[in-house]
Amino acid sequence: MRKRKVARVMKLLAPAKVNIALSVEGKREDSYHELCTLMHTVDDLCDVVYMESADTLSVGFDISGMPSENTVTRAAKAYMRESGSYAADIRVLKRIPAEAGLGGGSADAAAVLRGMQRMYGLLSEEKLYQIALEVGADVPFCLHGQTAVCRGRGELMTPVVHKALPLVMVKDSYGISTARLFSRLNLPCAPVDTDAARRAYECGDMIALARHMNNSLESAAFAERPELALLKEELLSTGALGAVMTGSGSAMIGLYADFEASRLAGKMLEGHDFVHICSSEV
Repeated sequence: MRKRKVARVMKLLAPAKVNIALSVEGKREDSYHELCTLMHTVDDLCDVVYMESADTLSVGFDISGMPSENTVTRAAKAYMRESGSYAADIRVLKRIPAEAGLGGGSADAAAVLRGMQRMYGLLSEEKLYQIALEVGADVPFCLHGQTAVCRGRGELMTPVVHKALPLVMVKDSYGISTARLFSRLNLPCAPVDTDAARRAYECGDMIALARHMNNSLESAAFAERPELALLKEELLSTGALGAVMTGSGSAMIGLYADFEASRLAGKMLEGHDFVHICSSEV
């Protein structure tokens, strides 16, 4: 076991993610689904993870009801197993809503892996990404961050130059189970052109990008929660060029022509349980 470094408490930001376009392209032999998605980090919506080295693993959250085997615990245990390192004392402040498709648990796990690596530095980048995929399908992207086209289970990433988007994210109190949603999925799904979404994103063409904001999981989610279809219509009624459910829901995102339009729309949506207006800063 490597000698433990003496370090102050580290503060790591764990940013949310959104799926601008998501295509479910079939079921794999390993029972997972083959995906192709344009994923984008929301830099100004973050959980906060505090870490320091310790002899035994300790994980705590500022909210109640978190399961004992959560993504944070799994990520820390996996790093310890693969590296033979010491453990860590970890405290997580939750700001990203759960069951939203915003990747809060995955972002937390990625932050823990970054923190463990910063403390102990015992694993290669390749091994770190292998552990990330073991913990969860979105964790490799959250470890990478910014914007990328992700394929396979999400681990095959093609980076795209990251830029801020005029988005508004909205969620009400209900959530959607990812496992249940995939079980209700009727394959094959209608095709989603993620390459066209990527090209529009790279060009900064908000109108073209809005046209290609699609998610193969929406139809199953709308059957599960008809309120989501109404929420999408509400976003469009505030001037969104396009709107789509992110991930497996239940958050919806609206894309606007510019940041002034998104700020005005966000004020119109303040009656919902969760509203986040993305900043122009990256």
